[in-house]
This record gives sequence, C-alpha cells and structure tokens, in this order.
Amino acid sequence: MEKLSNCIQKLAKETLYLPAETLQSLLSKEIHGEEEIHDIRVASRRLRIGLPIFNFCFEEKEYSKWMNTLKSITDSLGNARDHDVFINFLEENNAAQELILIEKSRRDEAYHLAKKKIAKIAKSKTLEKIISRIENVEEFSKDCYRLGLAHTIVRYNAINAHSHHLEDEENIAEHHQMRIAVKKFRYTIEVFAPLFNDKLHNEIEDMKNLQNLLGKMHDFDVFSERISELVRILIFKGIDATPVKETLLDACTSMRKKMHHKVCKAWAAIETKNYFNHLTAKFKNNCILETESKKIMILSDIHGNYPMLTAAVQDAFCRGAELILCLGDIAGKGDVKSCLELLKDKNAVCIHGNYDVKTLEGQWSVRCFGNVASLKVSPDTADALVQLPAEMRIRANNKKILMVHDSPEGGKERLHAKTNIKRLAYLGDISDADIILMGHSHLPFIHKVNDILFINPGSIGKPKDSDPRSSYALLDTENENAEIIKLDGDSSEISAKYKIPQSKAEAERGIAEVYWGLEEVLKIAEEISVDMKHALTVARNASALFCCLTPLHKLQERDLELLQYAAVLHDAGWLFGRKKHEKSSYKIIKDMDLHLNTDEQEIVASVARYHRGKIPDIQDLQNISDTDLSTILRLSALLRIADEIANNAPETQITDCTFVNGQIHILFSEECYIRFKKDDLFEEVFGYTIEVA
Repeated sequence: MEKLSNCIQKLAKETLYLPAETLQSLLSKEIHGEEEIHDIRVASRRLRIGLPIFNFCFEEKEYSKWMNTLKSITDSLGNARDHDVFINFLEENNAAQELILIEKSRRDEAYHLAKKKIAKIAKSKTLEKIISRIENVEEFSKDCYRLGLAHTIVRYNAINAHSHHLEDEENIAEHHQMRIAVKKFRYTIEVFAPLFNDKLHNEIEDMKNLQNLLGKMHDFDVFSERISELVRILIFKGIDATPVKETLLDACTSMRKKMHHKVCKAWAAIETKNYFNHLTAKFKNNCILETESKKIMILSDIHGNYPMLTAAVQDAFCRGAELILCLGDIAGKGDVKSCLELLKDKNAVCIHGNYDVKTLEGQWSVRCFGNVASLKVSPDTADALVQLPAEMRIRANNKKILMVHDSPEGGKERLHAKTNIKRLAYLGDISDADIILMGHSHLPFIHKVNDILFINPGSIGKPKDSDPRSSYALLDTENENAEIIKLDGDSSEISAKYKIPQSKAEAERGIAEVYWGLEEVLKIAEEISVDMKHALTVARNASALFCCLTPLHKLQERDLELLQYAAVLHDAGWLFGRKKHEKSSYKIIKDMDLHLNTDEQEIVASVARYHRGKIPDIQDLQNISDTDLSTILRLSALLRIADEIANNAPETQITDCTFVNGQIHILFSEECYIRFKKDDLFEEVFGYTIEVA
C-alpha cells in the first residue's frame, strides 16, 4: 500500500467510500430484513464518525445536510433493531406466546416507519451525492497521524470520563454513555488503522470486545423497560402479570448483573495494559522529525543564562555535534530573547518546559497580582516559548528518540539518578522509544533500562547536583553512546562521564509527584490540533482584560486560571467542524480529564461554549449554582471581547482600560479600529459599553 502519512485525500477515500457505497446499495433494496437493517445502521454510523474527521474536505452546507440525513437513518432503525433483539430474548426465555405476538406487532410498526424513512432517503439521492464528493476529494496538507492523534485523544477522553462511574452498578445512564463513547472511539481508530502495518488489530479487538459487552449490558437495560411496558399492557387487559415479573424481569436483572461484572473486568484489563499510552505512542512515533545527525547535543533548563548557553553550544560543536535538542525551560531571569535567537540560529529542535509556561502566566497576570516581576518578558517572547511543542519525537540512525521536559507521563515528575529502576522501566514501556530525553530535575544522569536509554543532561542555567557546574549531554546515535559534559565557566572540559548501568526490571508503575495547570492544558490543546497562535492571542487578551477590569468583575486569581483554560480551549470544537463549534467545544471540554472539580470543569466548558453565538440562556444553566453562574457570565463576557480583538487585530496588545461616561475604553499598543459585535453579553453583565480608545 502507498504510504499514507501525509495523504489525507487517500485516507478519506479509503475509509469513507466503502461505508457510503454499502449504505447506498442497501438503501436501494426493496426488502429489508433484520440483517439488512443491522448493516444499514453500521454503515451509517461509520459514515457519521468518519465524515466529521474529514469535514474540512467538504462544503459546510452539504456536510451538515449529510450528517442530519445519516442521523435520521440511525435513529429510525435503532428502534426496529431493539424490538428484534427483545423478541429473541423473549423466545429464549420461553415467554408466553401472547407477549411475543404483542412485541412482534410493535416490531412490525417500527419496521414500517423505518422503511418509509429509508425509501425517502433513497429517493433523495443523498448517498449518491456523498459518494460523488468522496470520489473527488481534493488534496490537503494536513498530516494523517496528527489528525488521528487529535481525534483519538478526544474520543478516548470521553470513554475515560464515563468509566469513572462504571463500578456503580445502578448508574445505567453513564453505562449507556460509555457504550456510545466506546463505539465512536472504535470506529475512529478504524478510520486511521490503514496507516499502520498491524492495522491496529489488537487495539480494535480490545474495543470491539468491550463494545460488545457494553452492548449486551445495555440490551438488558432496554429489556427491563420493555418488560415493564408489557406488564402494563397485561394489567390493562386484566391479565395476571405476576409470572412475567417473577421470571422475565428477574432473569433480565440477573443476566445484567453478570454482564456488568464482565464489563468491569474487560475495562480493568484495558487499563492495566496501558492501552491509551501505547496507542497514542503509535501515532506520535509517526509525527516525527527525521535527521541524519550522528552526534547530538542535548541541553535543558537554560533559565535565561545566555553566556553559559553560548559556551555550551561552542563546546558541543567543537566536539562534533551536528544537532541541538533543547528540552525546555529556556525562560528565566537572564536574557531569554537572546537564548531563543541563538537556538533558532543554530536550528535547534526545542520543546517548552513548565517554567516557560509559568513565564506566560506571569506575563498575563503581573498587572493584577504582582510578585512575578522576575518572570516578566515581552509578550512576543512569552508567546514564542509556549508555541514550542510540549514534546517531540525524532528518528536518528533508526533510533526513535522521545523529547519531553519532565517525564513521558507528564505531571512535572522529577527524574534523576536515584529514580526507581522499576519506574523507569514503566516509563520506557509506555513511551515506545529507544532513547528518552528529559530535563526538569536539573540533575544529570544516564541509565539504560530494558534496552531503553534515559538521558537527563542536567541544567545549563541552574545546576542542582553536587557538582555546581553547568552541564549538557552528548549523544552518539550511531553507537548509542552518551556522556555528560560539565562546563567550567567560560572554558569547557569533560569533568564527568556517567557510565551506563545495565538494568533489567519488569514494568511497574511508580508514584510521581503530579501537578496540573496551564502547561497540561496547552499540551492537550496542541494534541487536539487547536490553532495555538490564535488560542494564545485570545488567552493573552482575556488575561489583560481580566487584570485591567478587576474592580469591575471582582473575581479571584483562580477565576483567571479558569478563564485562561477556556481561552486556550475555546476553539477545540473545530476538530468536528466550524459550524456550531462552540457547542462541540463544550462537549469536548466536559469529556476532558482536566483535574478540575466538577463545578470548575463546568465553568471552563461553559465559558468556552459562549465565546460566540447566542448569549447564555438562563434556562440552559438552571442546574448551576448562583455563584458559578455569575462566574460563567462574567468570564464569558470577557472571553467574547478577547476573541473579537484577536480576530480583528491579532498583533495588537492591550495596554490598559479606562472608564469614561458609562463606557470602557480599551487602549492598545498601536492604533486600530474594531467595531464590536460580540459585546452584547458584556453590556448585559456589567452595564458598560465597549469602545476602542
């Protein structure tokens, strides 16, 4: 098969054409039995999952029409299918013939309605139009693996969110939602399976098994409802319904309980094997930078120390280094801008670190909360830092290299020479890499565990080991040899070579120090293909407005953090298309594991939801407390203005806000004109109009 890594056109055709053609063929038939109904539902569901992935390939109006048509197919056929399954259950449990006849009559009515719907859609020739457009999909520059990674993360997060309620045997609603999430996830990874040599066979089989178990458990939930309906019918006819309750309902409850146990067991097995980490690693290993460099300089934690960075780079090039890999935390008290320019000049491959993100947070909040002057850099420098990726994968000399700032598992974990070998083995297992590079701890070390090389180069700017000199690492990918290089002021020498101890250990999850904040939100946004430049501009604007208008909104520092989360993620819904993407953003954020409490996550999701479109309807937010409702309205009002400024004057900085005769005048770093169209909520919440000074 032709390599598909950058061929969106080919992947879209391969994964959309077959279900579309199958569906068109089935709809054109005059007779539809139980098997055909099942096949129609499966084909329409595959299209409903596949089309949103490639929505950018189609015109918005036709795409929306197709999705509505496909939804009407699955909805109309779902009821018919449920009747068939229930009749089989009644027959298997020797139910009274009268009950079976009643259910068959209701099944026939459902089939009649479904066939009318099928005939109407077949007559509209919608499927022929879909097939024609798929055949003529144009080429796009998007990368298939990055697209697949983004959709995989979103879909799996939805499963994970509902899985928290799995142990609660009575939580039928959450079990049903998890079933739907698993189904969507499975169909999604099947779309991208052709990209891989193994066709993601094991991953798909695991999900198929879980989906089947959840489906059977859901069937028993449906059966319970149907049995209750039959009981009411019997009672209405004056027939004793006790035997039905004692036999069918008890049998249904018992089998549902057994199926729930199997579902929990299957999900536990999936989690135990680190399913998600292994799957996403497969995608990430193909979002990769190729290099022919044999000698590579590895450095980290510069913290603005430009003189020492200069000395280190000169030393490394004298030793034959051909490529620089920087593991983040470029920011600090020194000359951050010059550090960035030097790395750029040397074509260094860089990722950002937690301090780089903290610098941006400081830039956003310094005017409001102070005490962060040491973090202050220009907005352009701050934006440049966090627009660096959170991690990077490189292939050099057939070696797979993973670059992270702290740990392959994140969480600001500090890895060092005394880190438990079993912990390293576990991290190596989930990383799918031959060489893992990390910084953050400022403690240099090199270990080899289960044939995976771990390298921490220490720190250029703030060494913390017993030897106070700055350090970097030099990696020879041809021989897979690495050494730690210590620097002596402006002169350079090798003062310590860390031998590589060989260790074998079974992977065992260790305990890592876990924090959560904007850095992780930025990482998620990056992984789901958010436009980071726009997101960061909106976040910067929103933060500036928050800080300038503190006397007006009277919110707290934690609310600023939630506003920043919402600003970074407000366009997450673009993953499923532009139309009503704010609603998709809400759903995606609600399904994310953001390590927030339920109320905070609702605030972030709702604020992102109302960054555009209609202003919040109180009826839509009636289940939210008055305090949280007030916060949502105030933050949404700020975000709408911030987004509009970013859309109209993306390069302009907000410098101040002044109150003049019932108006708020926004001052900018340069002259600009914006006619606000999304200031309706701001005026309603705060009672002020917005003007550009």
